[in-house]
Amino acid sequence: MTISLYKPTEEPLLLTPTQFSADIHCNGQLPVDRVAELLGCAKLLVDVLASGPDYVMYSVFDCEGEINPIAMEVFEALTGEPCEDDPLRGPILCLCL
Repeated sequence: MTISLYKPTEEPLLLTPTQFSADIHCNGQLPVDRVAELLGCAKLLVDVLASGPDYVMYSVFDCEGEINPIAMEVFEALTGEPCEDDPLRGPILCLCL
């Protein structure tokens, strides 16, 4: 399992899964309060950007921050969907099983 935090203008931060072993649900998702802490937002603003059988991507709902090109590349690689019409903004957390 890999947990990566993508912030605009910063290098991706690879987080150690053992830091979250007590928090990870059986379906591979993290609790909303933990995701909110990592994204730096309120729990009510955590959004599941995309999910599949082996990944979950979280974002800040309606974020108007800087465009996040690295997260866009990861999103496109995981989902097979382009996001050029609606660029990803702000921090993105990706959990891959």
